[in-house]
Amino acid sequence: MRRPWSLAVCCEQVCLHGLLVPKATGTLNRDVWFEELRVEYDRWTSWGLALVSTCLSVSMRSSSEQQGGYDELEENLHSLKSHDEEIHEHELTKRRSFLIIRIGLPRLTGQCTTWGRYALHYRTFDGKRYSYRGSCTYTLVSECFSGSFEIFVSNDASCSPDSVCNRSLIVNAGESTEELVLRRDNGEAAVFVGGDRVNVPGQNQGYLIEQIAGYVVVDNGGLGFRIIWDGADVFTVELTNQDLKTRTCGLCGKWNDNINDEFTTPNGDVVQDIGEFGDSWRDNQVSEVGCENNPRDIPSCKLTSHNTEPQPDDTEEEIRAKRAVNTCRALDHEPFASCHETVPVKAYKTACNEDMCSCSEENLEACKCSAFAAYARECARMGAPISWRSDDLCPVSCPNGMVFTECDAKCPQTCQSKGEGECEPDECIDGCLCPSGTYLHDGECIDGDQCPCYHNSVEYPAASILEQDCNQCECIGGSWSQCTDNICEATCRVFGDPHYSTFDGTNYDFMGDCTYVLLKDCTGTFNNYHVWGKNVECGRSEGLTCTRAVIVEVDNTLVYLKRGGAVNVNGDDVGTLPFKEESIYIERVSSMFVKVELQSIGVKILWDGRSRVYITVSPKHFGKTCGLCGTYNNNQLDDFWTIQGDVETSIAEFANKYKTNPGCQDVPKEEPPNPCEVFSQHVSVAERLCGHLLNDEIFKACHNVVAPKPYYD
Repeated sequence: MRRPWSLAVCCEQVCLHGLLVPKATGTLNRDVWFEELRVEYDRWTSWGLALVSTCLSVSMRSSSEQQGGYDELEENLHSLKSHDEEIHEHELTKRRSFLIIRIGLPRLTGQCTTWGRYALHYRTFDGKRYSYRGSCTYTLVSECFSGSFEIFVSNDASCSPDSVCNRSLIVNAGESTEELVLRRDNGEAAVFVGGDRVNVPGQNQGYLIEQIAGYVVVDNGGLGFRIIWDGADVFTVELTNQDLKTRTCGLCGKWNDNINDEFTTPNGDVVQDIGEFGDSWRDNQVSEVGCENNPRDIPSCKLTSHNTEPQPDDTEEEIRAKRAVNTCRALDHEPFASCHETVPVKAYKTACNEDMCSCSEENLEACKCSAFAAYARECARMGAPISWRSDDLCPVSCPNGMVFTECDAKCPQTCQSKGEGECEPDECIDGCLCPSGTYLHDGECIDGDQCPCYHNSVEYPAASILEQDCNQCECIGGSWSQCTDNICEATCRVFGDPHYSTFDGTNYDFMGDCTYVLLKDCTGTFNNYHVWGKNVECGRSEGLTCTRAVIVEVDNTLVYLKRGGAVNVNGDDVGTLPFKEESIYIERVSSMFVKVELQSIGVKILWDGRSRVYITVSPKHFGKTCGLCGTYNNNQLDDFWTIQGDVETSIAEFANKYKTNPGCQDVPKEEPPNPCEVFSQHVSVAERLCGHLLNDEIFKACHNVVAPKPYYD
């Protein structure tokens, strides 16, 4: 966060928990007075409102001196504007001898971070920092009101200062029964869903999983959280939905801008002891057998004198202590000192000392760099990035033409993300990225105009033409461009007991026992045709029906498609197909399907002789249809439009209005019984047989194009 002015005559501004507060620095040869900070700050809006008090001399400044202070402040405000930092409003209130300024503040999400190799550190959503060395599995973040998600951190029970400590994150979210796990696998960062390792980048179970600058980023926008993992020991959870304010609990604390209640246990008690707080969030169901709460004792590491120079007779403890102090004191100096006003360094120095004291000889460099990076990341998050790495200090070597940056947009800089449009980063991230104007593809940085495009997880080279129904697009610079926008023909599907899928893709079930209008023209353009479906009881349960016949009327011709595939036209059975009469053409297109084509109207009906009906209409019917097949206008919201001119919300009320015989009993509004509940003894067989849709390779090839779950259900 850039310091908004430089009136440093009597106080300095430091950043504590994301808010500006004054800190006294002495009287500077005159009596100094300053007002206590008052903050009204909404982290969830693009700009917050902060009332910041600037201290001036009360008794010894003359009026002209005070006016000079106002002028200096005004000059700095104009300087801010010149740097494109929006000032919503400011007012100079000349009351006694202090100023109140209203300034714009950057938007900050709720963010909690845990890091450390052997010594484990945490920074809560509200900014409280602490160390807790439990080696079990603990609730890191949970939505504690509805339980919409839980995120656990699993610390390595076998970790020791001389070993590599593996941490993992476990996520249970939404209605999914498959947990997501972030952990190392065969020496590299990996993501697992339901026990299976998944591809990165990719989408799975409502998660968007990406690789950004060496970090694995898992985003669940629906539930309002994002996870950022460095592939080793650093896990960050960001809350992106303001509705989660005050609703969190766990080791990350409550997100309510109050650091005094961070150590709240599951039963609601606020405790002072870190060990008691951490132990209370242990998850006994997930924790490994043999793990212990708070077992990791940091090796004794105390200086016996003020002399930090190594001596030949130093004990092992003194060697560790001097090494830690001499290493971590670098945080007191440049380049880190430039961030001290934004992020107080004391807590990070303490964490650094613990890390260095517990670090083995072979891991000293990694421990040091991890501790320094933790402070640098917080500085970048708070708007004060520092360039601290060099050839001599924690250098980073980037592969394949990439360059290292301490603070770049938290957006995936890949060809795949380029085609999805520009993101709007609210914070930055460090790591290896492609140079500006280039994008990562297959491990290489390439020019944007060479980027391929993607559709249904299939990659298409630059300049490819993709045809979709009656439209096509060209791949230009990683994006599908120059797409046509023609109205294409559409198909309505009726199948099973029975299930309906409208022209616009609305899926629903309706088990009426009557003949119903599947399709007709409701605008008066084509008054000479109707398509009806005749539903009768089927199966072993009362109330379950299936479509057993289809009736087609056009002009003065009536076609009756019977069960078994027989065809009747105007009361006469048709023994031989194909059959043609005026505008009707009937043919058997396979051993299973009979097709009726209304050639002059642009309607085709496929019937399998059992329960499946497919009705396809040409674009000339766009916006003109009604019936159980819907409105065909690319708008699912009015698919339940009735001939009375209203749009029903109840499936039964909608479908009942399209029955052809008023004597048929209306289907009640209540949901019909689920067959799997009525015949629970058949559930295992149904799951086994229908499971082929989800698990067989022959069907998996189509999953990216057509979601299998509606058909499985």
